[in-house]
Parts: sequence; structure tokens; C-alpha cells
Amino acid sequence: MSMVDFADAIGLRAAMEQGDDQLAVTLSPVQAARARLAARGLLQTQPTVVVPKEARSRAEGTSSRDVPPNLAAPFDAKPKHWAAVPEDTWDVEPGGPDVAVPCPQCRQSVRGPIESTRVVCEPCDRAWRWAACTSCDALTLTVERQESWRCAPCGQFTRSWWRTPAARRDAAHVVARRKHEAMLEERARVRAGMRRRRWKLIAFGVTATIVTATAVFAVRAAEPPNATGTDAVCERVARVGPTLGEHLDAELPALEAEAVGAAPEVARAVEGLRTAGRPGSAAFLVARTALVDACTLVQNR
Repeated sequence: MSMVDFADAIGLRAAMEQGDDQLAVTLSPVQAARARLAARGLLQTQPTVVVPKEARSRAEGTSSRDVPPNLAAPFDAKPKHWAAVPEDTWDVEPGGPDVAVPCPQCRQSVRGPIESTRVVCEPCDRAWRWAACTSCDALTLTVERQESWRCAPCGQFTRSWWRTPAARRDAAHVVARRKHEAMLEERARVRAGMRRRRWKLIAFGVTATIVTATAVFAVRAAEPPNATGTDAVCERVARVGPTLGEHLDAELPALEAEAVGAAPEVARAVEGLRTAGRPGSAAFLVARTALVDACTLVQNR
């Protein structure tokens, strides 16, 4: 189709010959643009010719290993955060024992070596960094993908050290601080355990003392205030023995008090001793012998 045929097709040739001034009004903007391009010979009206190309043969002496790999980055189902930078993935060589660190966002425990500065929480998909405040020297966890962070205790803003040229030096300081804090926590835990054990020993000692005192008090409360009866009289007679006459003034009142609940034979013997007269007399010796015989008789029943 020639340019003239295209102009006839869209109704432009007659308008151009008649000098129609209303052309811009009757045509749409797209038709007017196509007409101007057709008038200048810039409108393509023929289909595009595509020439098929044959596949290039591999040159002799080359192998599949010589062909450069595809340098295009693979599709990432989880693209990087817009604020992430390559420096965020760097960390010191991990080492030391594993410790549990609670995630500041989801509070889930994340285990990792103590000689590291990164804490990556998989459940909440966020990375954290250990950092020390330049104002109050407080060690805290902060979001990794940021240029500066704010210290919670003092409110001071500090540059993110892992994005600075001195990252390796600052990382060594952070690891040393982490070890120091872990040592302080372990020392506090040991001291707390010692205090708990000490209080347990003190409580056990106090409890044992109270139980012993209660038992002694109960035993003594069960005993009569003054032991009386046959056993008390006979025990005193056996203890004094032949010296009863020498200590008669001191022992006789006690014997009379103890004979209140004694057997009749023992009570009569004590009464006879009281009325026997002075010690050393025949009546006294007979009364003392009668008291000894009464105690022997009652005890052998």
C-alpha cells in the first residue's frame, strides 16, 4: 500500500485537495499523528521481515568448560531489604561456646557462638548486631540494617560500627565485651546459687534447733515436777548409803516428801526413821535397816 492509498483509506486525500480547515477537528489525535507520519514517509505499512539465523557451531578445540557461565543473578524468592548493604553480612570468625540469646522482637531463644557479633533470628527474619554505646558503654542488641542506632539506657545515637572502615577493630572490642558480660553473668549465677544453699543450711539449722527444743520441752513437761514414790525413796537411800546418819538433817525432809506416794512398807520405814532418834543409836540403826529391807522387798516383787 502506497502513501496515497493510505491517505485515501483514512479519508485524507479529498480533505487535502479541498483544503478542509476542519481536518484537525474531525480526526482523532491518533489518526492525525498517523497522517503526519504518513505524509513524511515515516509510517511503516509493510510487515516486518525476519531472517532466520542458523545456530553457530562450536569452534574446534573448545569444550563446555571454556564457555563462560551465565553471569545473570539467579532469581531470589526473598529479595534483600532496601536498607541492607554488603557490609551487613560480614562478621568475625565464630568461636567459643554456644550461648542462648533472646531475640529482641519475638523473644525466641537463638543459639550461637559467643565470639560473634551477629544474631540472625529465622522466625522473624531479622538480623541483629551486638554494639557498645560510645557514651555509656552499654552492650546491647540493635537492628543490623541501619546507619546508626539509639542506645536505650542513655538515648545517645551511635554510628553502626559494622558499616565503618574500623569494623574489624570494633568487632574485637564487642567480642571482648560479650565475654566480659558472660563472665559477670556466670559469677552472679554462682553467687546466687551459693546464697540459696547458705539460706538452706541456715533454715535447716534453725529447724533442727526448734525441733530439738520442742522435744526437750515436751519430755520435761511430761515429767512430774518432783519425783515421788517408792522408786524415789529407794534411789535416795541407795545413793546416800551408810552416810545417811551423817546427812540425816538434809535427807530426812526429802525422804518424807518422796514417801507420800510410796508403798505402805516404805512409807512406814521412813516414818520409823524419823522417830528413831539421833543417828548412831540402836533405834536409828534398826530403822535404817528396816528402810533398806522395805525397798529391797518392794523392788523384788
